Amino acid sequence: MLKERLEKTPYFLNGEREPVYRADVVVFGSGVMGLLLAKKLGDLGQNVVVVEKTPTVAHEASIKNHGWLHRGSAHAVSIRDPDQAKSVVKKLIYGHEYIRSYSPECVADPFEPIFVLTLDPETASRAVETWKDLEVFNREISKEHFSELDSNIRRDLDYFVFQTQDLRINNRILFQRLVTDIRERGGLVLTGSSYTRDDFDQVRVSSSRKNLTINSEVFVYCTGNNIAEDYQKLTGQELNISFWKSHLLLVPQVGPYSVVSLDRNMPIIINHGELSVVNRAYDEAEFNRLDLTLEEEQVRLAYESLCYLYPAASSLQDQLEAVACAKPTIRLEGQGRHSVSSQIFEPIQNHYFVLPGKMTEAPYVADEVIQHIYSKLDFEEITQRPVDRFDRQKARGEQPEVKTFSRL
Repeated sequence: MLKERLEKTPYFLNGEREPVYRADVVVFGSGVMGLLLAKKLGDLGQNVVVVEKTPTVAHEASIKNHGWLHRGSAHAVSIRDPDQAKSVVKKLIYGHEYIRSYSPECVADPFEPIFVLTLDPETASRAVETWKDLEVFNREISKEHFSELDSNIRRDLDYFVFQTQDLRINNRILFQRLVTDIRERGGLVLTGSSYTRDDFDQVRVSSSRKNLTINSEVFVYCTGNNIAEDYQKLTGQELNISFWKSHLLLVPQVGPYSVVSLDRNMPIIINHGELSVVNRAYDEAEFNRLDLTLEEEQVRLAYESLCYLYPAASSLQDQLEAVACAKPTIRLEGQGRHSVSSQIFEPIQNHYFVLPGKMTEAPYVADEVIQHIYSKLDFEEITQRPVDRFDRQKARGEQPEVKTFSRL
């Protein structure tokens, strides 16, 4: 594709003499995962097309969240399996550093810390030990000192509080930066799009901007809540998927700092301007189908958790707004809760399905996807490594795979 791009001719004529757009990679979905992957592929000189179903990018989980740039402080404690906690925290730290470096303008005050709080001495002790093991920054602050910093927090509670390196971000600024970079590198971002498949390497896209027939060797599906639909469209089979649903509250700011509770049924509060985004810790409920209806009981419980820690919030009920959000996960046999685990799999050759877990994990997962598809990318100007020239199929005595396509 580099030759075609240099000649500014990414189109060719198919057997029916129809113009076909030749891409190196087609990315379905324009959430944080799809945009980061497309941006990184564009940095490598690849011709990328992003296909998005909705009229705007980052329509669901990538925008409906706290705006919290994680650095592992909460998940190091909330994930009880040590190996999974280590894996997730490493990805979060990697993603945190990448986003801060790539788009510093999206960080809302890099000098304002997020504080982590627990009422339980045992949880506090376990948190300190786990943070040390996983190299997660923390600094304990006395209750008396924190009460001076935040005079609105309830004073009659005994609690342990720690300063972290977690930050707040404006997701829209990050996504604007990503879309701009993708387009500046010649990539297409097609919103309001639907697609049909001609073959395993060709799709027809109808979008609000243009209609295109696109040929590509690699397709990556980063469609979040719609990933099961795309899987069925490709394979004709059902994907074993579930959705973790939670509720966010928007209220006038309740305290000067963002406070994350480590305790079940206590509030997580991330401030943005004059508002606080609040949910109840561990409130996620698993559903077999996507359900974004507001549940009044869950809204009530979240609000009560906020009022327990910040009594003055009891006067804000008339100013409260609530939103339900969901995050998909693919059920894997023998494994437990997966709403924070990244997942990559290839059900059909050259078709990859990707879920990043947490938004802050996405930079790491994008790099991992590129390692998976590396051999399919256009690096023809770069001399191959010896390992690239090694014929693995021949060494194993395998026959090349023959693909067949049937319209679904």
